[in-house]
Amino acid sequence: PVSTARIAQPCAGLGLGVAAAMGVGAAVAKLPGAMTLMPTELAALPVDECRRRLAAEGGAADGLDADALRLELERALGRRYCSLFLPGCLLGLFAWGLVVAVTGHEGAALCALALCP
Repeated sequence: PVSTARIAQPCAGLGLGVAAAMGVGAAVAKLPGAMTLMPTELAALPVDECRRRLAAEGGAADGLDADALRLELERALGRRYCSLFLPGCLLGLFAWGLVVAVTGHEGAALCALALCP
């Protein structure tokens, strides 16, 4: 007979890995400049805090109900990063191609790609 404890044993480390990854995510969320984009996290914020954050981002909260306010806050928080996403990707690909052309080594090019914002 096969013991279920022996079957579950290889999966036991998976729980620790998931817990460690969640711990890393929580630590990153506490860093300065970290933004809250997840609707579930925004839903936990009080409406007054959402209004304050939206005003700090330059948005107007006039006439918005709670759900529309949270949606507008999510858009405002992501707007500045969305405008930098494509140029950042293009800069990384350009750096990767330049290093491959100069050195001929993809390993060095991957380092250049990782260093680009």
